[in-house]
Amino acid sequence: MGACLSNETSERKETATSKATESTDPNSKMTIEADDDHVYVLKKKRPGCTGMFWRKDPSGATSLAGNSDWPRDNAELKGSVKSFDGKLWLASTHVKQAGKLSFVNAPSGAFMPFEYDNHYYLEKKH
Repeated sequence: MGACLSNETSERKETATSKATESTDPNSKMTIEADDDHVYVLKKKRPGCTGMFWRKDPSGATSLAGNSDWPRDNAELKGSVKSFDGKLWLASTHVKQAGKLSFVNAPSGAFMPFEYDNHYYLEKKH
């Protein structure tokens, strides 16, 4: 199986969520929880998908440059933690797929939720 949600489905769902948020809470905004890079591992609670497509900036401030090299299961992600409407997101700067030796740049504007659908979650690497 591929990544959870197709890119098109993901964008439609997030757009609908963003629009609903904007109409019900015009003062919502993204706040920075930490401004230095941290490393997190993409984990899952149950079988099904093989990874997650990048998500666009939930604040709408930046555009997602592309969905290439989306994180597969157990990929490591670097970035800064942000909070948007009470949910944590990783503003991803780099990704290292499981089994690879080095990090590569994530697409500009790539975000990953800390928890998705009781399926995927990010765990801080120690």
